[in-house]
Amino acid sequence: MKKYTFVILLLGFFIGGFAQTQKYVEIIYFHGTIRCSKCQAIEKTTIELIGSDYKKEVESKSIVFHSVNCESTKAEDSTLVAQYEADGPKLMVIHHNGENFTNYDLSEVALTYAITHPAKLRNELKNKIDLFFR
Repeated sequence: MKKYTFVILLLGFFIGGFAQTQKYVEIIYFHGTIRCSKCQAIEKTTIELIGSDYKKEVESKSIVFHSVNCESTKAEDSTLVAQYEADGPKLMVIHHNGENFTNYDLSEVALTYAITHPAKLRNELKNKIDLFFR
């Protein structure tokens, strides 16, 4: 439990302050240094969705997005990579609610539909985000 508390506190400072550890949605997209068109499409679809449908939430930091290189040696990145066991492309939606959090792994949907049916990826991502705001 101490490990998770430390990681949550570290994430709070990483995304802009301790207050952020209270209640927010965090979206993390893990990728490698060399990025294929599918990896780029996942990130593009995610950024476009939150930028258009959740602009107010992004501005208030109720939704935060991170693009993390799995091969990075930066301490913050290494911590996240280890925590989410991200050894390749991975799209996570995390609902932070005080000390509790719920993880949704959308990697399979993202990798399957990012190029061929980006609307399906967008809908799945939106569904997971909206669960938090109900």
